[in-house]
Amino acid sequence: MKKNGFISISIIFTFFVVFLLLLFIILNSYTHNRNRLDILKTSIKQELADLSKEKENNLEKEEYLNVTKTSFIYDSLNNSWISTNHNDDSIGTITFSVDSNKKYKLCYFTSSEDRDILNIKVNNELVVDNISGKISPTCIVLEKKDNMNFEVTYQKDSSISNNDDNAGFYLIKED
Repeated sequence: MKKNGFISISIIFTFFVVFLLLLFIILNSYTHNRNRLDILKTSIKQELADLSKEKENNLEKEEYLNVTKTSFIYDSLNNSWISTNHNDDSIGTITFSVDSNKKYKLCYFTSSEDRDILNIKVNNELVVDNISGKISPTCIVLEKKDNMNFEVTYQKDSSISNNDDNAGFYLIKED
């Protein structure tokens, strides 16, 4: 056998082995990424289902009883109350009650500067104290009580305005 033939066969064989190795790496990577994507899709579907269920349990405007308000409006798209007092040194207040035979989750959020304050009282007990800044919805579970009377206050200071300069809240019926 000639030496040139042996070298050319060796080169072809080497290219074939490299090709097989690359093919194996690509297929392995594809399978791994496909499995990760399936896990991620399942997780996203579950989170969306949980959010949808939570949204269904949000109280409608009619379920807030004895509402008295200054500078709060009801956002029917998100089933939440939003403050409208954007002026300096202004205070927005809303008081209401809800059916006391149920357990609730109170969720609140702010989009303001650090000196604008959100406070929430349930039966005259402060449950949300001096919240300010940009806070995504944060929820707390409220114990079932005979009377469920709420007072929500959002106070703007006289300094600069940041973000949307508002605060909001909503209630979720717990099962």
